[in-house]
Amino acid sequence: MSINTTIHLRSFCIRVLSLFYIPFLILGCSGSTDGDQRFEVKEGQFISVQLDNQTSPAEQYTQYIKDYKGREAYAVHVKNRAAIKIYDLASGELFEEIKIPTSGPEAIRSVDCFYIHNSDSIFLSQGLLFKLLLVNQEMNILKTIDLMPEDADWDPKTYTTTSNELGVMIFDMKRDFYVNEFNVAGQILPFMSPYKHKANVEGLLRAISLDREIYSKFGTFPESMKGKTWTSTMAYFYSRVNKVNGDFILSFGASTDIQVYDNSYKFKSSYYASSKKLKDISHYVNPDPTREQEMEYYMNMPVHGGIYHDVENGFFYRIAKYPRGKEYDLYKSDFIDPMANPRDLCIIVLDKDYKKVAEFDIKQPEDGVYYDMCFANKNGLYIPYVDLNNEDVLYFKNFKVHEKM
Repeated sequence: MSINTTIHLRSFCIRVLSLFYIPFLILGCSGSTDGDQRFEVKEGQFISVQLDNQTSPAEQYTQYIKDYKGREAYAVHVKNRAAIKIYDLASGELFEEIKIPTSGPEAIRSVDCFYIHNSDSIFLSQGLLFKLLLVNQEMNILKTIDLMPEDADWDPKTYTTTSNELGVMIFDMKRDFYVNEFNVAGQILPFMSPYKHKANVEGLLRAISLDREIYSKFGTFPESMKGKTWTSTMAYFYSRVNKVNGDFILSFGASTDIQVYDNSYKFKSSYYASSKKLKDISHYVNPDPTREQEMEYYMNMPVHGGIYHDVENGFFYRIAKYPRGKEYDLYKSDFIDPMANPRDLCIIVLDKDYKKVAEFDIKQPEDGVYYDMCFANKNGLYIPYVDLNNEDVLYFKNFKVHEKM
């Protein structure tokens, strides 16, 4: 696959760190009858990544790469080191790192999200500079895409705007970034918190033509959320591209349904993707909450997270979190630190047609943390897990849906 530039796209040439496949009984997994009785969930073999001394097990900016030079890979942007580190999901040691220049005439600043398409096509999001860069492995800039609307009244000194169209393009393991020969598409995080607009923000997804830089905006909040006040944490949403038919899928924190748009960016339908075990999510009544009030509300509500596509087995997995309820830190956000305030998880399983077929729970152990930065492959769903007694190792624990015999 090539991108519509004059650059010849080659397959990625990076070395990677490995992971060990070892049989492991995953703790705290329980099935549920709220779904299709034909299916059950079994625990599989886990993967372990031996992190170097610069990499946290809960880095915010990460990517799962299904096939990088014949390897499955886990890539991490270690922001305070300005480096993208690549780990191989089979061998166990750091393979290579790509340095991002932060000084001098070739400096690339304010990078957060990244997406490795191949070694000569790496996309970097420059956050509050509102730019998307296409670079090669040597960090030469091949293309710059300006995400700032022409009429946006952005004040870079005070970081304020009244525009509800201004947003940062964000992509990681919970939010897909889509690339084909002519276009890229990804999720916009509106700069003004959606709760200030009562979830009426339009154009949550943006598709961009690489040759002409023509923008297509699509995706809105579900009707159940519009016109109501939500805290910013409950208004988060997560995108996924159906790798079979090109559908764009949106999972909203405060909605039991997912929204699906077809590959021509038209709304297709909404589908129930939650659990009856989760209490109803009520909207917030205070139009201007303090941080402490917002976090108290958030931690005492269930919330939905990312959705992941298991192409080989024909399933989607949507993550939901039970209320924390007690013993949480009001000043830590799991949006910034995925390990903050861990909650028990409910995994909702959908078939290829977005029909719910199963669900299962993951209980948080006393000495470890599961969190929502997952991936799926032919073996099923992998959920990251950190042993708090040894944070030099990042585990991906495996769960696979089987049809009952």
